[in-house]
Amino acid sequence: MMVSSHVQSIYNLRVPRRFLRLMAVLFWSFWCILFYSMHQNIESVQHMNIVFLREILNNFQIEKSTFHIISERSKPRDIMVHQHTCFNGTSNITFPQTPAFVIIGSQKSGTSSLFHYLIKHPNVLPTKNYIEKNSTEIHFFDRNYDRNGKTALLNGAKSNIRQEEEDCRMRQLYATYFLSGDASKKISFEKTPSYLVLPHVAPTMKRIAPWVKVVAILRNPVDRAYSHYSFDSIQKYISTGNRPKSFETKIKKEIDQLRLAGFYPASNKTLKEQEKCFD
Repeated sequence: MMVSSHVQSIYNLRVPRRFLRLMAVLFWSFWCILFYSMHQNIESVQHMNIVFLREILNNFQIEKSTFHIISERSKPRDIMVHQHTCFNGTSNITFPQTPAFVIIGSQKSGTSSLFHYLIKHPNVLPTKNYIEKNSTEIHFFDRNYDRNGKTALLNGAKSNIRQEEEDCRMRQLYATYFLSGDASKKISFEKTPSYLVLPHVAPTMKRIAPWVKVVAILRNPVDRAYSHYSFDSIQKYISTGNRPKSFETKIKKEIDQLRLAGFYPASNKTLKEQEKCFD
């Protein structure tokens, strides 16, 4: 009897209509403000992306009207692609000066998104790797060259090849990663974020493809590092099933490795001595 009477008293409660109206107004006001702020953020981000893409594309003779809306396509127009001629040890060879530009990094900073934005343009071509293997990265300058900027073709029996001839052969090999033929009237590019952190890539790229322009995207280093850690941890867990180590443990281990390699100052050094390590 006591339980039933208690339940009956709850049912007999009456909430004032004025309070219900006030709660309804506050509820809808909250969601309207939330959706409005989200819409403004999306528009601002889209505007930033379009402005950034226009700055890049304007440097490579691409029309401006295409990126009023990122998905909008305009009619492609012919672009002058210069030819390069060099001697490969046996004869003179001529091929297009490709790519027009290279996205060198940094990792986990939106380079893949930029890649997919750019290939939507009718005058921009993706790499053969992307078409055949759905891979956005080539890794030409980090997998074909050692830390001294040398290739395997200069070692052993072929050590008598001159540097100029070897560079010419590597330029010809590099050009095969990109589309040619009728598509040569469009520009091509590649994206390999690891180029930014490898010291031998810059001088090697300058020697092999001196015509390329370089695009680098930078990000808050802490956010970038944690994003990289999260990505690697997920990949490692999927492949091995092992639980990844904590972010702090990985950072400490990497600092120890940098210290052993001479890139990170020891804690017992003075401030001036530490600054010299980064000169």
